[in-house]
Amino acid sequence: GITYYPLCYSRSKYENLNKIYDICFIGQDKGRINKIYEIFNKAKATNLKMKVIICGEFNNKNKYPEFEFIDSISYDEALKYISQSKFNLEICLEDTTSISIRLYEAIMFNQGLITNNSNIINSPYYDKSYIYNINDFDNLDLSFVNEFKGISENLGLKDKISPLRFIEYEKNKLEVL
Repeated sequence: GITYYPLCYSRSKYENLNKIYDICFIGQDKGRINKIYEIFNKAKATNLKMKVIICGEFNNKNKYPEFEFIDSISYDEALKYISQSKFNLEICLEDTTSISIRLYEAIMFNQGLITNNSNIINSPYYDKSYIYNINDFDNLDLSFVNEFKGISENLGLKDKISPLRFIEYEKNKLEVL
């Protein structure tokens, strides 16, 4: 009798900020920094502007001079950067198959999502028009970043992830009982 409902995400005061970055990654290293750096270098080579903030302790900061290293960042402050980007970058750990909050941030901020999570195609919100799956870092082509125009309003995704939909879902379940 257990049912599943995907994560909800509320509207944000940062929803309509101008895009000043092409790609943004904010998070801890967790062994991902080399992949992030590969993407950063590909982005730089194609004149894309990428914002990278690595949170937490990191000993080899000199190897990545273009990255910003900080102890921590509030979610509110992180949202300012994320919302000012055309693409949110998600680099999952090797064994990760779950859908992260980065998908919902991308929807809310009308941006694309670049991810190495091949399980994303199983999300009810998956659409190849704004989700770009990357697993081949050797042949990474970021040309789609310049062509991206935002998420089509026709998909109605902001409405679909609204907490109000969850309330409707629960209300309908109670009415059936």
